[in-house]
Amino acid sequence: MTAVNKQVFRYGTPTYVDLIVAYNQAVKVGEIMEIPAGGGLSTPIDNAADNASLFAVADEAHAALAADDGKTHHLRAILPNPSCVFEFPVDGTPNLVVGSGLSMKDSQTLKLAATDHVAVAVEPKTAATSVKCVFLVPPLLGGAAQDTSFTSAS
Repeated sequence: MTAVNKQVFRYGTPTYVDLIVAYNQAVKVGEIMEIPAGGGLSTPIDNAADNASLFAVADEAHAALAADDGKTHHLRAILPNPSCVFEFPVDGTPNLVVGSGLSMKDSQTLKLAATDHVAVAVEPKTAATSVKCVFLVPPLLGGAAQDTSFTSAS
């Protein structure tokens, strides 16, 4: 997949958060960033194993610096909530229906999945290369665990 490096937020009422990133961490606009439990430095999601992580979507880019400048590097990100619709590249070219369950492939791509959903499609699409979706509220935010027992379209 080609790097996103573009705004993926489409509409809704975003909640912005301030993330701290390492001076040498490159971040693209639209990357899904892990928010470490207990604080610390945020990093782009590595892979689908991070589906259970608390995350936000980078609203701005951060260029990696070659040397530590001694400053704290802040990054504005959107904490997904049920009113926010995003559009992400989707792995493969799946046929999607409203409610198709999606999980993370990497920090810039979602994939159609039968389990480990982090988002659901909000539009039907045939041979999709991108998907408009809403993220599920993670249990780490104090919400109930998500019911991922529904069947995804394939």
